[in-house]
Order: sequence, then C-alpha cells, then structure tokens
Amino acid sequence: VLNAEGATRIAIDGRSVRTNARLTVQSYGGSFDRLRVLLPRGAQLVQSPSTPRADDNREYQISLEPMTSDAGAAKDGHPRQAVLVEFPEQQRGPVTIDLATEQPIGLEPDPTVERGGMEVVGAVRQFGDVTLEVAPDWQALWDLGPHVRQVDGSEVDSLLQQPDVTAAFQYD
Repeated sequence: VLNAEGATRIAIDGRSVRTNARLTVQSYGGSFDRLRVLLPRGAQLVQSPSTPRADDNREYQISLEPMTSDAGAAKDGHPRQAVLVEFPEQQRGPVTIDLATEQPIGLEPDPTVERGGMEVVGAVRQFGDVTLEVAPDWQALWDLGPHVRQVDGSEVDSLLQQPDVTAAFQYD
C-alpha cells in the first residue's frame, strides 16, 4: 500500500512547460524496490541540475519504459511517458524522488496545455502541492479537476514558495 506526496513546480515560459516534481513515497504494507511513475500527458523526462542523473545517484536509478497501451494516449494524441524508479535495496520509505519534465508549446492559435500531475502507479493515496509560474507576457487560465483546489501561495510546501508564483493548488 503506497502513499505518494508531491511538491510540484510548473513553469510556462512561452516556448515550453517545465515541471519539477519531488515525490515522497512510503509503504504502509510490504517493502518495494521499484515503482512506476506516469508523467503528465505530452511531457518528456529531462535531466537538469535539480534532477540527479541516474548514474550519479546511488539512492535510485531512473529509466524510461517503452511506450505501451497502458501508458495511454490522450484524445489529442499526446502519449503519457512512464518511468521506472529502481532502488538498490528494499524500501518501506519514505523515499524522495526528483523528476523533471518538459513539454513544448505548439504554435497553434489555442495553446491549451493539459497539466495533469505525475502519478505513482499503485499508490492508494496521492496528494500534494502545485505552483504555477507563467511568463510575464503570458496569461494563464485554468480549470480545476475534481480533487484539486486553489490555495494561497503561503499554504503550499516551503520548497514551492516563490515570489513569482502565479497560482498555487493542492490535490488529493
């Protein structure tokens, strides 16, 4: 029985959507040595200074899984990429995983971007905080999902509190 807590920063700069997420996973049942994470639709895993490269990190290894039908494809044709996170030893947690994704923004007249979160496959409970930062010359409009609420920026995880936050959310 896995529990996943997220702290996610989404930045939109006009060319792309960049997501940096810190997932804390804990087991309330047996131990685990691997887990799968589904990335947001259309997003691709990237390495950045804030995300350790798999060969530099002895705590866990991250690898891309081949795209399969269970990873799903959205109605707009954007697939969901899945990553496999492997630990050298059995874990009960909590363990912390840092992931970064990037998604290009098209040049269509309606640059709507779906920003669903990262999903730890098999986690019974997934909750956390999300902040959205939008370039000053862009305007953001959002629709909240059924288990998402907008909150004041001071209510989110301290890792996410920044002066340039456009909006803040909590999900459960």
